[in-house]
Amino acid sequence: TARLVSRLHPNDDGRFLAVVGASGSGKSSIVRAGLIPALQRGQPLADGNSPPPCSTTWPVIVLTPGTHPLEQLALSISRDDQSLAGTAALLDDLAGEPRSLHLHLTRSLPAGAD
Repeated sequence: TARLVSRLHPNDDGRFLAVVGASGSGKSSIVRAGLIPALQRGQPLADGNSPPPCSTTWPVIVLTPGTHPLEQLALSISRDDQSLAGTAALLDDLAGEPRSLHLHLTRSLPAGAD
C-alpha cells in the first residue's frame, strides 16, 4: 500500500492514476482494503510517507470494467439523478473524445475541489 500511495506524489498534477494487473492479482483487494482507506485517513503510511493532503476529500469511484468497460465507466461516473439519455451521451463522448473523461470529472467536482 505504501509503495502504491507513494506513486501518487509524482502525479500531483491531478492526472488520473490507474491500478492495473493480471486477473486475480489482487488489484481490487489492495485498492479497497489498502489504498482507499490510506488516502481517506491522510495519516502517515508504514514507510513514513504521507498521502497528498487533499486525498482525504477525493471522491472515490470503484469500477469493474467487465465486457463493456466504457459503458461501465459512464454508469459509474453518472449522477443518480441524470437521465439515461445523459448517460448515453456521456458514453458517446467517452468513445469519441479522449478529453471527455477529464472534462466530465472536472465539471462534476464541487467548486474549489482539488
